[in-house]
Amino acid sequence: PKTNSSDAIVIDFQDKIDHVSANTLIKVFQNKKEIQGVISLNNQEQNWVFKPLKNWKKGNYSIIVNPRLEDIAANSLNQIFDHNPLGFKTNNSDNIYIKVTIK
Repeated sequence: PKTNSSDAIVIDFQDKIDHVSANTLIKVFQNKKEIQGVISLNNQEQNWVFKPLKNWKKGNYSIIVNPRLEDIAANSLNQIFDHNPLGFKTNNSDNIYIKVTIK
C-alpha cells in the first residue's frame, strides 16, 4: 500500500481458506497496536483482503497469522493432513509474522 491511501493488503493462499479463521486469526499491527479494518475473502475464498479504516501511515507493520488458521478442510499450519508429517513440526505454536513497510 501507499502512504496516505486506503489500499488493501492481499494474501493469496492459493486454496480456499476458512472464513471464520480468516476473520479472527490474521491481524495487522503497527507498534503493537492493532490496525482496524475490513476483512473480506475474494477469488473463491482464496484471497484474504484487508482494507484499513484509516489511511496507511508511513512505517513498519506486521501481519500476524496464528498457526491455527485453517483452510476449508480443517488443515492448519499446525496440522497439515495432506503433507509428509516427517517434514513438519506438529508442535509449532508460534505465530507467523509478515513484515510490511509503507513508504
